[in-house]
Amino acid sequence: MEEYRDNYPHFQPLPSNADQNLQFYANAITSQPNGATITEMHAQWAADYGRLESHHGYIQWLFPLRERSRFNAQAQVLQPHEMLQFTPGSELQLRFYKTLQMMLNFWGMQIVDTTSNTTNAATPTNANVHLPRTIRVDRCIEWKDRLWNTRQHSHNNMRLTRMLKCCGELGFERYKLPIVRFLIHECFGDHAFLSNCACVSSCRDYWVKTLRNDQERAEMEQLIEQLETATWRNVTTEAMVQPLEHDNGDIGRCVNVCWNAADDAWRSGRIVLVGRVPRKGNTIRHKIAFNNGQTK
Repeated sequence: MEEYRDNYPHFQPLPSNADQNLQFYANAITSQPNGATITEMHAQWAADYGRLESHHGYIQWLFPLRERSRFNAQAQVLQPHEMLQFTPGSELQLRFYKTLQMMLNFWGMQIVDTTSNTTNAATPTNANVHLPRTIRVDRCIEWKDRLWNTRQHSHNNMRLTRMLKCCGELGFERYKLPIVRFLIHECFGDHAFLSNCACVSSCRDYWVKTLRNDQERAEMEQLIEQLETATWRNVTTEAMVQPLEHDNGDIGRCVNVCWNAADDAWRSGRIVLVGRVPRKGNTIRHKIAFNNGQTK
């Protein structure tokens, strides 16, 4: 990761005619193997979550890096002369922005333009339209299903790392901090849907470390420490207690549990699983990992 943050000081570029990444984003060639053009992906693959999950040969084309892929030898390493073509307002950059929206949605996120405070559900097609300078990242509309998929399929962790690194290569470095901040709260916050899974170590060891700005990286590491050491307390006044949703949306919530009214001992933990238990009358049960190491 240090080599990436140092802009690959030992990188050996290919000749200037090595431009498959440019051709792909110019909509001139398809990704390989068994792929499609960039506009076909945006139009036909965006809502095809099954294909985005199971296909393993497209992510290297969507998010090229100055590193050879171990998983797709047909994807060309990103070249410096290609990077220079992703200029602000260019069609290439607008297409990359649409790619970013598509994949963030797949992983459970959406971009909010903090200038206008509106969700960017659609990508501008006019090359004269400027992309948001500052953004916030929120849960997308289908966040329960999409974050659940991210939680269940850990190979998406490497995809997320690739996406973040590519943002820094193609002119979207400023978008990385809001994305990383969102992921930190999903891994360590008071309603962290990605807690207690492989995403936690990926967030700490990879996603945060893609930030090239030393101060930003230090702030995000400090945020993780603050969230990890926070004492989450529910309001005990009955009218103020937030009800559970009784579905996957409850996963990751920090809760305090008191077994009976006569017992003053509250036990803190985090919901890690929600489901029906047929042998218990098909009722919905919440599995909680308590801070003392017990699971109930």
